[in-house]
Amino acid sequence: MKAIEIIKESRQTHKEWQAYFEKYPDAENWPEHKKLGGAEFNKKCVKDYTQAITEIERLQAELEALKKFARHVIRIECWSICDQDGGDIQELSEKLGLIELHIATKEDVDDESDFDVGDEIYKFSQALKGE
Repeated sequence: MKAIEIIKESRQTHKEWQAYFEKYPDAENWPEHKKLGGAEFNKKCVKDYTQAITEIERLQAELEALKKFARHVIRIECWSICDQDGGDIQELSEKLGLIELHIATKEDVDDESDFDVGDEIYKFSQALKGE
C-alpha cells in the first residue's frame, strides 16, 4: 500500500535526523536546522509514524478478511447452483476473525433471545463493530 511506504520513508528520515541531533546536540540551535525540530521532535515523529503504520496494517488485515468473506459468499450464493449453509458461513466468519465466541451475559439476553446467560454465542468481532 502506497500510504505505508510514504509513512515508512518519513519515519526513516526522522530517525536519521534524530540520530544526527543526538550525535550533535548543538546542531539543534544552528539557524539552518531550526525548521528540522530537534531530537525530541524527531523522536515523537518516529513514534507517531510507527503507530500509524501499525493501525494501517491492522485495517489492511481486516479489509482482506472482509474481501475473502464477500468473495466466498458471492461465489456460492450468486455464481453457484448450491445454496450456502449457515454453518459454513459461521465457520468462515470465525476463521476470518469476523465473529468471536462469547459467553452470554445478562446484557446479551432479552425476551427474544434463544439462548440463556452462560451459553456460548457468537458476536461480531471488533472489525465488524468498529468505527
